Amino acid sequence: MTFRLGITGGIGSGKSGVAGLLRTMGIPVYDCDSEARRLMNSSASIRQGLIALVGPEVYINRSSGVQECRSSGEQECRSTGVQECRSSEVQECRSAGEQECRSSDNSMSTGSPTLNRRLLADYMFGHPERIAAVNALVHPAVREDFRQWTRRHAAQPLVALESAILFEAGMKDDVDAVVLVYTPIDERVQRTMARDGITEQAVQARLASQMTDEAKLPLADYVIHNADADAITPQVMQLIERLKT
Repeated sequence: MTFRLGITGGIGSGKSGVAGLLRTMGIPVYDCDSEARRLMNSSASIRQGLIALVGPEVYINRSSGVQECRSSGEQECRSTGVQECRSSEVQECRSAGEQECRSSDNSMSTGSPTLNRRLLADYMFGHPERIAAVNALVHPAVREDFRQWTRRHAAQPLVALESAILFEAGMKDDVDAVVLVYTPIDERVQRTMARDGITEQAVQARLASQMTDEAKLPLADYVIHNADADAITPQVMQLIERLKT
């Protein structure tokens, strides 16, 4: 039976680094951020729901150009905060925007609609009830997609799921154990400022939109400490050995 490990942690905690280590060890990792973006373009039920909430203009049928997609990705992260962007940082959103644009270029021949990320970000910004409505469409679809993905990896003894909002999205029941990547708040702030080139105020705004790591600690089964003085590779190796027993 496949063991499902959930990986979570707040902005700047380094959970993506832990996920990357697992991948190098040959362990499949389901990235909720990228898969949610894919589903928001490919899922007919999400598309219908978003059109009902926002209007038909929330999807576009034209090629946007890389710069527009890049700007859209950055604006979404900066405007909506981590809760809506999941764990996506500005650089990740920029890359996702370019990829979305390339996908859009390729899909124009078939007329496939592409999510207008900037419009959706503007729709959600400052409206918690709208954020909740969008999440109610996306989160169940991601959960079901992860279940199908897990079935496709049934031959693997261990798979992992990476999500910044694993608890908030109700996915704790979809994994067998959760590891929290824990980093002191001051180091998380400094890392995010350096990585994304944003102010401390902007980082604090993102943090305010997230469930705190202190609130997540009692909910997690394992903790990996990722302060600057910590080495995460031995901790990850030790965790994998514990899961094998």
